[in-house]
Amino acid sequence: MLGLASVAFAAAVVMRHRSLFGAMPDWRVTVPLLAAAAIAAAVSGVRREGHYGLAVAGVALASAALALGWVLVLAMVASVTLVVIYVMSEAF
Repeated sequence: MLGLASVAFAAAVVMRHRSLFGAMPDWRVTVPLLAAAAIAAAVSGVRREGHYGLAVAGVALASAALALGWVLVLAMVASVTLVVIYVMSEAF
């Protein structure tokens, strides 16, 4: 399932024709891949395979592919904020 989500994320990255941050990926490709990842997670939960973290990570990665530009901007803002908080905690 994590492999299926990785395919969804890779498809969203490859389909970018414009800038990485401004454009949204094609929903005709990413939504069916998200549905497939969610179905695979549900099947994994019903079969009680035991690795629920991988199921959650797979669905999260496939859903992040829907809004890839926004997710990347959010990740950059969060990482800069963490660095600033760390520097301020060490300085003061």
